[in-house]
Amino acid sequence: TIARSRSAGFVGERCAPTSPAAVASAEALGSYRPGDAHAACTRLQHCVAPLRRRASAARYVGGGYGLSSEAALEREVSQKGPVVVGMYAEPEFTVYKQGIYRALQTDYWVRARGRFLPAFDPITCHSGCTPPQILSWEKVNFYVLVVGFGEEVVDGSLVKFWIVQNPVWGERWGEGGFAKVARGSRQMSVETLAVAIDPMV
Repeated sequence: TIARSRSAGFVGERCAPTSPAAVASAEALGSYRPGDAHAACTRLQHCVAPLRRRASAARYVGGGYGLSSEAALEREVSQKGPVVVGMYAEPEFTVYKQGIYRALQTDYWVRARGRFLPAFDPITCHSGCTPPQILSWEKVNFYVLVVGFGEEVVDGSLVKFWIVQNPVWGERWGEGGFAKVARGSRQMSVETLAVAIDPMV
């Protein structure tokens, strides 16, 4: 939480392993003691003197809930750095390995998104309908960090993507803990619910 970040900073995956594999690895090395996050890596010398970061403020990208956009998120990431985004992670996302990820069940995803303002029923929305730009709520079940963006040619077409970091599942997931998610199409709700933190320098 923001209050916690202001008072104590953040602890990374290496010092507070969250995945079963990371915990088992730390236990095997004799460096994991439940309840003492900073002791998790003392034997490995990764977190003897933990580096803490503090935040002075948190705000929605775009100025309010549901007002974020591709352009606003690009601007925030390029000018101020990584941004926390809510997303709807399908089960298939857990087995992502490489490439540009696109939602596999897009029809289900559109139906599950929630309500838009003005009144809009996503259940009747199929390919070709365009919802209004302002959301009253968005279905999300996971959070990641957008750390960059880019584009590359895939099958002869230029495809835009976000570079997201997934610190929860660790470095064994995806491309060393990172993934490329299709950009510009609100894939997985990434462009809708973005929260930026202003660090204390």
